[in-house]
Amino acid sequence: MQRIDFSKITVLDIEGKEVKRDISRDLGNILYYSARDIAVSELGKRIYHDKEIDVDGKTAKILRKTVQENFTFVVVSSLLPVLDSIADE
Repeated sequence: MQRIDFSKITVLDIEGKEVKRDISRDLGNILYYSARDIAVSELGKRIYHDKEIDVDGKTAKILRKTVQENFTFVVVSSLLPVLDSIADE
């Protein structure tokens, strides 16, 4: 399990510099509105409101799929290695 702050995701800008991006609202909304069960809906609300959450293996797999399908390459390339390492624990 690892704590991730979705309001401070480090990505590389066009010049190759590390910058922080807040994806908590977007990710929370995507999870909430696309949820097929209460658990994913609640996950979306937690990310939206709390911004920083503990992510276990099961949650990492849900987030990985959502991030990969809904975010740009810059966010995906930054976040997927972190989610994959949690999912593999």
